Amino acid sequence: IDFEGHSLSLNTGDTDFRNPTTPAIVNLISAVKALKAKYGSGFVLTMAPETFFVQLGYQYYGSGPWGGQDPRA
Repeated sequence: IDFEGHSLSLNTGDTDFRNPTTPAIVNLISAVKALKAKYGSGFVLTMAPETFFVQLGYQYYGSGPWGGQDPRA
């Protein structure tokens, strides 16, 4: 599964990370919840975004014409 770069990003206008509407994000959350339900409380799944995308993208989150993403990143 590719979680890097633009493979997993918020669609334009999807600015509420607590209630996302981007299908890839919604489906990922559902899949992680299903794995947690199947394997129990001892199940651990970790993910960490690349520092570049966090630093560059954070300043543009929720503002401007791109909403939840910076097209330069």
